Order: sequence, then C-alpha cells, then structure tokens
Amino acid sequence: MGLHGNRSASIVGFTRGEERRFVEPLPLVLGVLSVCVGALVSVNQSTPLQWLVYCFSLVALLAFSVFAVGKPEYLLLTILFFKSITDNVLQQFALFSGAVNLNGLSNVAVIGLLLLFLLPRTRLFFKVIKNPIVLLHTILVLLVFASSLWSSNRDETIREAVRLASVYSIFLISLMTAVNSERSVRLLVKVILLSSIVPILVGFISLLTGSVYAITQGYSRIYSTFWHPNGFSFYLMAIAFVCYGFMFASIKPVSRFHRMLGGLASVMIVLTFTRVTWGALVLGLLIIGVLKERRLLVALPVGLLLILVLVPGIPARFADLLTPDTFSMPLSRSGYPVASGFINSGQFRYYMLKSTVPAFQARPIFGYGWGMATEIALQFAGIENAVHNDYWRLLLELGIVGLFIFLLMNITILKTLYLGYIRAENSYLRGLILSALVIVVGLLFVSITDNVFYYHTTLWYIWGYLGLVLGLLHARARSNLKES
Repeated sequence: MGLHGNRSASIVGFTRGEERRFVEPLPLVLGVLSVCVGALVSVNQSTPLQWLVYCFSLVALLAFSVFAVGKPEYLLLTILFFKSITDNVLQQFALFSGAVNLNGLSNVAVIGLLLLFLLPRTRLFFKVIKNPIVLLHTILVLLVFASSLWSSNRDETIREAVRLASVYSIFLISLMTAVNSERSVRLLVKVILLSSIVPILVGFISLLTGSVYAITQGYSRIYSTFWHPNGFSFYLMAIAFVCYGFMFASIKPVSRFHRMLGGLASVMIVLTFTRVTWGALVLGLLIIGVLKERRLLVALPVGLLLILVLVPGIPARFADLLTPDTFSMPLSRSGYPVASGFINSGQFRYYMLKSTVPAFQARPIFGYGWGMATEIALQFAGIENAVHNDYWRLLLELGIVGLFIFLLMNITILKTLYLGYIRAENSYLRGLILSALVIVVGLLFVSITDNVFYYHTTLWYIWGYLGLVLGLLHARARSNLKES
C-alpha cells in the first residue's frame, strides 16, 4: 500500500483496449497536422537555422503530444528536467522576425498539451475541479483571459494570460497525475531536484568566468541558465525547501544527496544577491523550526551572524535601503535605467505604488486588464517598468475581485497543507507537505517586492511541485471518504 492506496495504471475513464485505440492513431494525425502547419509557417523564417529550430520544435511537440495522452509522467519528466536548463536560451531565440521567442512558444505548447491530456481524462477532471484549490485557480485564469475584454492593449493581455495559463497547465497535469499514480510522484520529485544540478553548476562556472548580471551596480549577480537573477533565486528557493523538507521531516538518516543539493542551492541563493529571497529562506527555516526542528530556532541566528561576517556583500546589499530618498537621473520611458536611477530601491517601489494609487481608485473592482500594470506605471508614474509588487499588480490589473480570488486560493492551499502535515501518516508524505508549505509562504513573501508572475519557468516548477503534493492529498481525502 502506498501513500494513498493502489490504483490502476490505466488512463482514468478508459479500459486498456479503449486506451490503445485512442492513443495509437495520434502520432499519424498529429504528424500530418505538424507537417501542414510547418509548411505554412516555415516560409516566414528568415534563416535556415530558424527553420531547423522550428521544425525540431514541431517534432518535439509531436512527441510530447503522444506522451500527454498516454504517458503524462514522462511528459512532465521531460519538461521539468530541461526547462530550467534552457530558460535563457529560449528567451533569446526569436522566431517570426522577432515576434515571438521560444519561451512564448513553449507556453502555447504546454496549454495545447493540457488539452490533449484532458481528452481521455474528462471524468477525472470533473472530479478534481470540485477541489476548492483547483476551482479557484481555474476561476483566476478565466478572469485573466476575460480581462482582455476591457483591456486597452488586448494583445499584451492575451500574451500575459497565456504565460499564466501555462503555469496552470503544469499545475493541473501534475495534480491529476498525482491523483492517479504514487510512483509518478516519487519520480517527478526526483526530476525536479535533478533539474537544478546543471543550473547550479553553470552558476558556479559563470562566477569564475565573470559571466554575471551587472545591471545592479556594485554586484556580480548570478543568473545561470535563467534570464534574470531573481527568477533563478526563486527557483533555487523551491529546490532548497524541497531538500529541507526531506532533511527535517522525512526519513532518517538524511540522504547525502538532499544535504548536498540543499546546501549548494542555499549558497547559490546568496550569490544571486536577491534580498527578498534571503528573507524568504529565513522565514521558511523559521517555520520548519516551529513545526518540526526546534534546534533550528537556535542555530539559525548563529548561522545568519556567521554569514553576515563572512560575506560582507550581504550587509552592503541592504545599505541602499538606508540612504536618503534621492534620485540620480531624470525620468524617461526606459525601464531599467530609470529603476536603477533610484539610489534607494525601496524608494523606487514606494514611488511606483504611490503614483499609481489614482489608477486603482478609478477602476477598483475589475482593474485595467491583465498585463497592463507597466502601461499604467508609464501613464501615472512616468516610468515604463513593472510595479515590483504582485499584490498591487493584481489590484491594478484585476481589481479587488482578482486579488480576493488569489488570496483565497493561497489561504486555502496553506490550510490544506497544514492540516495534511498534521495528519500525515508517513515521513515521506510529511517531507513533501512541509516543503510545499514553506514554498507557498516563500512565494507569497517574495511577491511583496517583486514581479513573480513574470518568471513563468520558475512558476512551472513551483506549481508543478504543488500540484503533485496537493494531488496526493486530494487522492488521500477521496480514499478516506470512501472508507468512511
């Protein structure tokens, strides 16, 4: 007996014979469609290399499509193993004369894969949609797409909506896979952890070679295979918390792999010089200390003191927050130069919030449409930049309704995870739930001062992992209900 009992490996809603009859024609059908679409679209490619990359993408999409229907765990395994390695490359490689990059194409592909995944699993979908978390997440995504109806820039709203929908797709595929297969959960958790090895190695290599993010003046910030240090640090936060969950709440003795990977991820988080992630890491460890390992409450202050002494760049990273409210350059339409013109980064965030309050007051219920915060900032603050606060972004773009749904969803997740942790009957499940709990808290914390919604690759991993854990808890609740 596993975490939630034995379950048939067949696709839910299909017998073995029906499953084969459904899956076997798919390669031929999808292959013909891929060739037709490729023939129509490839004429827009400006170079042979772009044409080859696009054709390769079609072949990969074809293979993933078959997996989406027949072997969803292999689909997730492939996506989650490679996406962290290719994030920056996909961001830079543009198609269709620069109109879209491969990251954007991957978002669309994942949504399509979700639809294929759901085709033979409609009965399971209508069961899990009753889960309050899944329902609230679905309503939020639908609201995001609906906001294109009142957005002043419909193309931008839809583009950002697709980015968010790709995260929802990974979450739903993960959750439904976990409901049906405990073995897949164990495999996918391992893959999520293994996906960090190459980015961490590249991070250390880039530190030695000087290939760093230098826009933050005075700091050589590591971004590795990601397109921004903050996105990399949020991803590492999730990896570290998964390792901490197994280290402090799971099977003893602690695996050397979890200890080593958790330590390397923590070191790399320091080297990204992302202050809010440092705070999230400390907050997560405090929660683990309260719930499980009280010795952490004593060891953590000592460890922090040692780090502050040994790494002088850390206190200096907070020094700008103590400087007077000064601005070193005139406002312009350019985002990053203007943002860096604020010597005090806290002042920049306060200025963005204060300047856009009139915009919120004008449309408080449903906002201006998803993805419109940057345009609002340009109009009301004179700066074409993100507002660096996802809660304020939700208020501006989706209004009070959007923020309420988002907060209610996360409160429901935290309640579900906490109750699941208390009732967990084995150490492996406790490790999964504890790590998921601190990941959610960390994600909510970093959203106070950053633009987490922009980092879709990071969110794939975070919501993919949450989907696995919440799927197990959903299956466990259904099993207990049947037994009673």
